[in-house]
Amino acid sequence: MAEKAKLTNEILNELTGKGALIDYIDLNYASPFIKFKS
Repeated sequence: MAEKAKLTNEILNELTGKGALIDYIDLNYASPFIKFKS
């Protein structure tokens, strides 16, 4: 679980650094999903 938390943190930091506007995040273990604002 700690490994998944580290990966999730890296992904969110990368998206924030690119100025992405995120509308919704579902961090379901089986199928994570990120919906971007358009």
